[in-house]
Amino acid sequence: MGKRGPKKTPTAVLDARGSWRAKIRKAEPVALGQLARPRWLMKEAGAKFKQLAAQLESMNITGQIDTEALARYCDTWAWWRELRKIIKKEGQIYTGIDANDNTFYKTRPEANLALKLAAQLSKMEAEFGLTPAARASVKVNPQTKPNEKLKNRFFKKSG
Repeated sequence: MGKRGPKKTPTAVLDARGSWRAKIRKAEPVALGQLARPRWLMKEAGAKFKQLAAQLESMNITGQIDTEALARYCDTWAWWRELRKIIKKEGQIYTGIDANDNTFYKTRPEANLALKLAAQLSKMEAEFGLTPAARASVKVNPQTKPNEKLKNRFFKKSG
């Protein structure tokens, strides 16, 4: 039997929200390292991976362990984009003639698959905080530039 109830919110997200629950949680693993683009990604998916990795790393919510999940998202996104190109060119519906010479209209298989992929993408986007609703309650502290850190360390204002 699966776990009951909603998924747990990561402690880093709770902390960013200012929740007291972040202070009482202990021993939650922290994702370390940087996301590295897998070689097997298609060209378009690889470009998307590079773009998202930079954005997610700047938000401090991903680590090296999230590489495969982000790669799957980018791969799915690339497939969805390819299907959208076909649908744009061919249309969502096609016609045919049945055995009784009647014309029929059917939804293209590509359109159905694109809808399924879009639903999967929506779920994955929520997992990574890629939608406004997913980010609505997360506050990200702006990172101090490395030069400013050194400057503040060595040239503290006295007084």
